[in-house]
Amino acid sequence: MSILQACSAHGNENNWQPQFFSSEQGSFFRSLCDFLLPATDTPGGLDVGVPQIVDILLMNVYEAKYIEQFTHWFKVLDNEYFNVYKKSMKESTEEERQAFFKGLYSLSPENAEQIEQLLMSKPPPKKNRKYQIYDAMHSLRNAIIDAYCTSEEIGEKVLTYDPIPGAYNGCIPVSEVKNVWSL
Repeated sequence: MSILQACSAHGNENNWQPQFFSSEQGSFFRSLCDFLLPATDTPGGLDVGVPQIVDILLMNVYEAKYIEQFTHWFKVLDNEYFNVYKKSMKESTEEERQAFFKGLYSLSPENAEQIEQLLMSKPPPKKNRKYQIYDAMHSLRNAIIDAYCTSEEIGEKVLTYDPIPGAYNGCIPVSEVKNVWSL
């Protein structure tokens, strides 16, 4: 029931009291959600309550192994933040956090290709600092996008939701398709 309430509590994000996240982690996660999914002509990650949804899932649904990994990703990014700004994320401003995220995503094509190869390497080089940073960003981004796309508001109001799909119409022009389909 609390998961369903989190999905509908998106108008309340300023009063949000994290259950799983520490207040610092919750603040960091809100900043990351806002950076990755800002409000535009469609609702942003904060508008649909992504931090609340992920917090509830971590508290009530995810397995211990995934929860440990989530905590590790926060530590990795907080350590990198300290290396850049010489202070922790909890001591930072929203503008500094946004600049930090932007710096991680503003890569030259060569660096982006190196990071992609690093993330796809088998076995993963878990001791490599760059690998840890971008694995954390990639994994947190996936959790944010999953929560966003499966939220009620996005699934039913932004994406076309059809609980009983109709006929398959292959090979039609994209201009004739009204919306992408909801998950």
